[in-house]
This record gives sequence, structure tokens and C-alpha cells, in this order.
Amino acid sequence: MNVSLWSIWNSVARLGIAKPTAAEFALLIVLGASLLSLRAFRETYLKVWVVGWIALVASRLAEHAFAAKIPAPFDVVAVQAAFVLAVGLLAGAVFVYAQFRDLIIPLAVITPVLVGFAGARILLWPDSLPLRMGIEVSYRLILLTASFALLRARRGRWDTSAWLVAFSLPFLHLSLPGFTDRVPALAYAAAELAAGVGMLLVVFDQARMRTRRLQATQTLANSIAGAQQYGNVVQTAVDELKRAMRTRAAWFRLVEGGQLVATHAVGVSADFLRDAGFSPMT
Repeated sequence: MNVSLWSIWNSVARLGIAKPTAAEFALLIVLGASLLSLRAFRETYLKVWVVGWIALVASRLAEHAFAAKIPAPFDVVAVQAAFVLAVGLLAGAVFVYAQFRDLIIPLAVITPVLVGFAGARILLWPDSLPLRMGIEVSYRLILLTASFALLRARRGRWDTSAWLVAFSLPFLHLSLPGFTDRVPALAYAAAELAAGVGMLLVVFDQARMRTRRLQATQTLANSIAGAQQYGNVVQTAVDELKRAMRTRAAWFRLVEGGQLVATHAVGVSADFLRDAGFSPMT
């Protein structure tokens, strides 16, 4: 195995391709895990995320491993254009997952424009700091918007994987001497890795959630089949709803005399049920 790997690296070196760094290897490993997950979980947001992750990996490899094979200034064009494309795709995946449909079309319009502008700036105005800062501000706003959308979608739930993605996305960046080099490169690499791993955890959490829902449906169906009174069915449904949704409490209300009356509950105190048991219909 070691001999085979050594021969591969020798072949790569003869092609003029630099050996990937540890951070780039980590991104490639996450990409492989994402592709394997995509074979099992064909979620729309995961498909978009994988394409965005491919663009991010391509940007990082073009910056180091393939830099010697791409003539200047097209090497910088490839790095920045691929990164901006990755930002748009990753943010789009978050919007699809968080069901922020109204932001998808504006993002689909902004992303190609921003990718073209990033490439044109390198070719036409390479020394323009205001235009470079415009690129920086634009893609960071996209990442911050995606993080906010994800946090808002998971509001009220302690979802570690979603929070990990949300807090990692704003740390994705382009190299900007004098600014980004003030933070250790290891911190940025860890943030990129955390974003990729976090999305994989999101996918696995969604799969577990679907399994719990199927189990709740099966339990409810069995309860209906063997129940003599509807009360037992309702209590089973409330119990399974609380377990499937991972909430602390759940209750069921019936319409009686123009009011909503709580008849079955789990996880709440008797005082709460007495005070909140009656609610007028609006």
C-alpha cells in the first residue's frame, strides 16, 4: 500500500501538481463522505450542497495544488470564481433545507453575476482595492444570510448539527493579505471542515427523524387497530408526537362550545393544563 501511494505521489509530482495540504486532504475526505451520503439520501439540499462543496474543493486546490499548472492571472480567476460559486451553492443548499424559498431566486440571479464580476475584476482591475472589498462584502453577506436563515429555521430546537453549520459558514473566505492572515490558517481550515461535517450530521439527523416518524405512525396504527375508545388512541398519538418531535411536552385540544379544550397531554403539569386548558377560537 505504501509503495502504491508513493508511486502515485511521484506521478503527481512529475505532472507538476503539488501535494495537497492536510486541510485540502480533509476537504477531499468530506467530499467523499458527502458523495457516499448522496447515494443513500437523495435530498435536494444535499445535492446542491455537494456541488457547492466540489466548487469549494476546486478553489482550494487551484490555489495550491494546481497553481503551477494554471497560467497567471487565470489561476487567481479560477480560485476566486470557483469560491464565489461555492458560496452561492452552499447558501442555496441552506435555503432549500431551511425552506426559505423566497431567497432562492434572488440568489440564483446574484451568484452568476458575482462569479463573473470576480473573474472580470482580476483580468481588468487587479489592483482595485474597492472592487476587491466589494467582492468580500458581497459573499460574506450571502454567507451571513444563509447562517441567519438556518438559525431561524431551527429556532426553539437545540440542533447541534444545524448550529455547527450556521456558525461555520461565515468563516469561509478568500485569502486577503493584511486581513485574513491575522487569524491562524488552522482556525479557517477547522471552520471549513466543521461546515462539511455539520451538513453530514444534518443529513443523518433528518434520516433519524424520518425513522422516528415512521415508528410513531406504526405505533399509532397499532393503537387504532386495538383501541376500544378514542381516548386511548389520542393519548398514544400525543405520546408519539412528543417522542418523534423531541419536544418537552405535547397536548391535544378538542373544540367544545366555541373553545379549544385540552383533553390529553404529556410532559405538562396539572397547573399548566388547568390554566391553559381552555382557549377561545380565533
